[in-house]
Amino acid sequence: MLTYLSAPETIAALIPEYTDTGDHTVLYTAAGGKTVTSFRTSTLIRQLARTWAIDLAALKKQTALATQRVILQPLPICPSLTLVPVKVRLPRVPGDSSIGYVNSYCVAGLEACKPVDSPAAPKSLICLQGGASIPCLWTSTTVRKTLQQARLFTSYSQTARHCRPLKESTVAYDPHLEPIAQKLVEVFYDILRLKQHPSD
Repeated sequence: MLTYLSAPETIAALIPEYTDTGDHTVLYTAAGGKTVTSFRTSTLIRQLARTWAIDLAALKKQTALATQRVILQPLPICPSLTLVPVKVRLPRVPGDSSIGYVNSYCVAGLEACKPVDSPAAPKSLICLQGGASIPCLWTSTTVRKTLQQARLFTSYSQTARHCRPLKESTVAYDPHLEPIAQKLVEVFYDILRLKQHPSD
């Protein structure tokens, strides 16, 4: 597999593309590089999830609940890589994906394209760090909304992960509290006994 998968901050986009040798994925880097891989986009994403020990199905379920998107959810793989789905082509063959992914941290801007009466004509350009531009079949408004959803979810999930250890530490076992807890149990027991047998 590509070494880029273990350095997610270098990934700017994963875009499916038809080539003379078949359906491949082009990996764009934040530095402006471009590598044509022999893998499908979904395969690279699964490999990324394995590299970072992420349950991809659980991640999609969480993002679906948070963003109310049944399909095409953003995928926050790690703090430097949130993959945002965008429609980049029309499939030639049933089963081929029309969706590519851009790293929200590497999107430098959006440009609207001149309207053209063709379903395959791009409606916007996603400008990446490093100078590459990804033609997209969605309007710049739709892409901007998708990026905003991804950024909101990412900031929420990072805050939640940051707060989790604090919650765990507040309920941790403390041996100094055991005598107090035992005394409280005895007091509650006495109160219950008195309620059940008030004449004792």
